[in-house]
Amino acid sequence: MDKQALRRFDHFDQHFIAARDFFAENKLTPKTTTLGKFEQWEAERYKILVGDFFSLETSHLSEVASVYDRASLIALPPALRQRYADHLAAILPAKTEILLVTLEYPEDEMEGPPFSVTEAEVRQLFERHYRVAPLKAKNALAENPQLRERGYRLTPA
Repeated sequence: MDKQALRRFDHFDQHFIAARDFFAENKLTPKTTTLGKFEQWEAERYKILVGDFFSLETSHLSEVASVYDRASLIALPPALRQRYADHLAAILPAKTEILLVTLEYPEDEMEGPPFSVTEAEVRQLFERHYRVAPLKAKNALAENPQLRERGYRLTPA
C-alpha cells in the first residue's frame, strides 16, 4: 500500500488503523478493494473487511472457518452485546468455532472500554447458539492491576 493510501486511512477510525497495523506487524502489503459497504484488505491468506460489523452478511463470511474475537465484545457497551452475539451467530457458517477473549474487573473501579464481561454474561449472550467452554483464566493483574483476562471456546450447539 502506498504512503498516500496509508495517510488517507490514518484519518479514519480505529478499525482502519487496526487493519493497517495487522498487515504491518505481519510484514504484509495488502491490496485494498471495495466490497459493497466494506473496504477489503487482502494479503496472502488473510482478508480483513473494514466497516460496520452489523452490515456484514452471510455471503461475506462463507469461507470463514474460525473466529478470533480479542477485542470486539469487550469494546461494546452492554446495550449492544446481545445484538452483536446474535448477529455473529446468524452470519457465520454452521460449525464455525469462536475463540473469545474477555476481560473481567470490578466495574466500579474502572470505566470501559474495554468493558468487563463476566463468564455468566458470555454464557447468557452465546449459549443459545454455542457450547461455551472456558479455556483459560489469566490473572492479568501482574501486567495491569485493573484487569483479569479470560478465554472461551465457543462451538456450535
